[in-house]
Amino acid sequence: MNLAGAVIYVSDLDGMQRFYADCLGWTDVDHGEGYRGMASSAGLVTLVRSADATPSAVPAARRSETAIKLTVEVDSLVTARERITAAGGTVEPASTQWSFRGATHCDAVDPEGNVIGLIEPD
Repeated sequence: MNLAGAVIYVSDLDGMQRFYADCLGWTDVDHGEGYRGMASSAGLVTLVRSADATPSAVPAARRSETAIKLTVEVDSLVTARERITAAGGTVEPASTQWSFRGATHCDAVDPEGNVIGLIEPD
């Protein structure tokens, strides 16, 4: 079986759709009441509105307790860091990056606290 997609629970559908489009280049493919479907180069990612996803503070706390972390390949960690911070997210400092399986990795956090792994191939 192949992975068919992923879901990210969010509070602000429109804001998070803009964030992922601006930062990662994901495009809108469908939407309806309470969700936005976005295409990435790897497949479909669905943003689903959930009251449980409402951040309790500004800036939002990092949701490190989540059992799954999405990872996305980027052309440049430097460019991704600039886009993500300009759009209200955060990226771990370059000093915390690590190498694994032929790529450089670091974590980013979207404006609602969801952790996303960033991977730049070597």
